[in-house]
Amino acid sequence: MALDKSASDVATGALTSIPFSNLIGGPLTAAVEAQALAAKTSWDFINKVGMNTDEKGNKEAINVQFSYISGGKLTKLNVPLLTILPIPYIIIDSISIDFKAKITASADTSAAKTAAETKDTSKSFDASVKAGAKWGWGSASLKANTEMKAGFSSKKDSSESSNSKYAVEYTLDVSVRAGQPEMPAGMATVLNILQDSIKGANPTVRDFTIKNTGTKAAPAYEITWTVYDSRGKKAKADSLTALANGTPGNPTAPTDANNPYKLVLEGESAKGLEELTIDITGKLGEEEVSASEILALP
Repeated sequence: MALDKSASDVATGALTSIPFSNLIGGPLTAAVEAQALAAKTSWDFINKVGMNTDEKGNKEAINVQFSYISGGKLTKLNVPLLTILPIPYIIIDSISIDFKAKITASADTSAAKTAAETKDTSKSFDASVKAGAKWGWGSASLKANTEMKAGFSSKKDSSESSNSKYAVEYTLDVSVRAGQPEMPAGMATVLNILQDSIKGANPTVRDFTIKNTGTKAAPAYEITWTVYDSRGKKAKADSLTALANGTPGNPTAPTDANNPYKLVLEGESAKGLEELTIDITGKLGEEEVSASEILALP
């Protein structure tokens, strides 16, 4: 009987039909999508909780203001909200896919042949001769009887059967581990900058500019600056004086808080200058305003 390869063929066919691309690619795709969703959640938190958007679409960090007494004075402290709240960073740092395929294939071929031959032959022969003689009369008589019996029987039975069966069982185990990673370098830098910005929230003077508005024969300069209140908003001081290289000037107050202060330096006070030092003092409500800036001439 030839070797039966049906079980091997069935097992090989079942193995090649296993959808490995779905079994392995499916969990990996789901992990990538989950990671993207986690990153979007972090961005949504930063954007919605820690940032404000003005009418022009510009974003600025939301500050929390604290007030306390320092040196007998009321001091206000502005703290960026993102520096005191935990930012939800979740990352999938490992994924394990264990796949097992159990293929059971079997073939059962049974062949049974029963051959039986029975020969039964019997022969009988019976002959008799009777003779008689009469002396003197010469008479003869012959009788012959012949009998033959023959018997023959033959029997042959055969049967053959073949059975094959197989079963395939899949087992897929997926293990995903997520945790809180280290803060991205970019966000850590931003938070460090915000951390450095935490200070007593007093009015400030900044955004200095200087523009040459004169000629070589008649030099003139226009200096501008902006006053900010303790909340970091542009403001108009109640009183303000300016010294340009130690010489008192007459700054022009803005018509509203959105416009800068302006000081024009011309005539003898503008000649022979290599740089300009401007000192500003003033009052904004009950709080003092002061600044000192060295400006390079354009």
